[in-house]
Amino acid sequence: MAVDRNVSASPPQDALKRRVATLEALVSSLRQRQQRSEVFFERSVMGILLGDTEGNLLDANPRAQELLGYTHEELRATNIRDIIHPDDLRLVSSQAGPLAALAGLPFSIERRYRRKDGTWLPVQVDFSPLDDSGRVFQIMLQDITARRAAEEAKNAALAQARSASQAKSAFLANMSHEIRTPLNGVMGMLQLLLATPHSPEQDEYLHTAMDAAAALLRLLSDILDFSSLDDGTMTLSDELFTVGDVLDPIIASFTHEASIKGLEFSCHVAPAIPAHLCGDPARLRQILYNLTGNAIKYTTFGKVALDVTPLPQPESSDLAMLEFAVRDTGIGIPAAKLAQVLDAFAQADASVTRAYGGQGLGLTIVRALAERMGGRILLSSQVGKGTEVRVRLPFVLPPGEACPAPPCAKPCLIGRRVLVVEDEAINRLTMRAMLQRLGCEAVMAENGREGLARLAREDFDCVLMDVRMPLLDGLSATRAVRDGSAGARNPAVPILALTAQALTGDREQALAAGVDGYVVKPVDLDALARAMNAVISECRGDA
Repeated sequence: MAVDRNVSASPPQDALKRRVATLEALVSSLRQRQQRSEVFFERSVMGILLGDTEGNLLDANPRAQELLGYTHEELRATNIRDIIHPDDLRLVSSQAGPLAALAGLPFSIERRYRRKDGTWLPVQVDFSPLDDSGRVFQIMLQDITARRAAEEAKNAALAQARSASQAKSAFLANMSHEIRTPLNGVMGMLQLLLATPHSPEQDEYLHTAMDAAAALLRLLSDILDFSSLDDGTMTLSDELFTVGDVLDPIIASFTHEASIKGLEFSCHVAPAIPAHLCGDPARLRQILYNLTGNAIKYTTFGKVALDVTPLPQPESSDLAMLEFAVRDTGIGIPAAKLAQVLDAFAQADASVTRAYGGQGLGLTIVRALAERMGGRILLSSQVGKGTEVRVRLPFVLPPGEACPAPPCAKPCLIGRRVLVVEDEAINRLTMRAMLQRLGCEAVMAENGREGLARLAREDFDCVLMDVRMPLLDGLSATRAVRDGSAGARNPAVPILALTAQALTGDREQALAAGVDGYVVKPVDLDALARAMNAVISECRGDA
């Protein structure tokens, strides 16, 4: 029986044709991919080098040739190590990139490659294995000259800014000292005159002069605070205090000022306010002093009120959130200007500046201090009806009700022997008169060396040490007393730094040198008495 061979042979031929078609399609796809790769290699905006594990360059695209300045043949005859900057080459063994490459992993690194003309090209280098064998690598180069230039410009700008900041700090330190030193003499003499018999007319003149000096001192303090807040150098203390400690001097100061203008001034503290708080009472007092002072300044009739109330807090919280509200019936602020008055050197308008004075720093410092203390300021106002400023601040609640032992009710300084180390003649005169009024025996020294000589020969109950002096400054003299090198009869003698340096960090630097306390000029007689009393361990005599 005959067999038709064509019928049985057809299926294998069809399968073969399909396999051939598949292979041809695969080859075509590979050719297309190869063509695309070649096009990418040739036209890439990045330089591309191909090399082996020995560093020999196998190929280079046109962009790499352009970046480095070598011909294709020159690069193929080059080892990559020959064109890497020597400093970069020494870092190769200590960095993880080459190890990653040996493990078949890609990595990136910055290098400097030598051009043919001898200059160095900064590049971002991306290494990656080109095949599974790990013996051939693709090196992609990106010119980072512009980026490096931008980084250098930024670093130069930062260095210049740091230099400017240091110059500003030095200028402020010098100006603070130069202004506070004569102001100390002025305010000291005014305090002494106020304590002597004088006529009502003289009393008015003396209080006016004292108010003007105090305003100048507040302006100086505001400028220094603004500077330290601006550059982030202001630090906050963490002390145990009561709200009454903060409010009492404010009430005493502004009750008289309000009465002169015919204003009603009141202060109310909610009964639920905690007895003791932990925080920075001096900065809180500064905030309330600025707000209350502003309220009285811009109020011509009516009243000014300062209220303190607690805000709700979780029962388990160890924080107390307090709101300090200052309300007045003054001129008010237009709604469009509310945000502006919180900016530095800004006021509601120029006419207000002319009519009421001021430099526009008060509210700026209040806002910055509140934010620095973890709180915030809320401002509302109506033109012709008044303004309300609320400051919300958190304070830590101390465990229990432990409170430091209170100081003596009155400074007990009669008969105390006090050494004043001060180079300014007007300040020596002022301090002598103040100490005599406190019942102390005052002994003068004009510089640190003279002060140390006195301490080596005589006994004193307290030392008032100026910081900036010729021959030997106060901090160096203090360190010499404390470490025994000065030969002082009593190395533990109480020392108060009496200084016109009031920038952030000055107090910490003085305390680190060994002083027991820090009094900033201009010196207030009562503040001086309290500071001296605090550092002298025993009270003697009658105040």
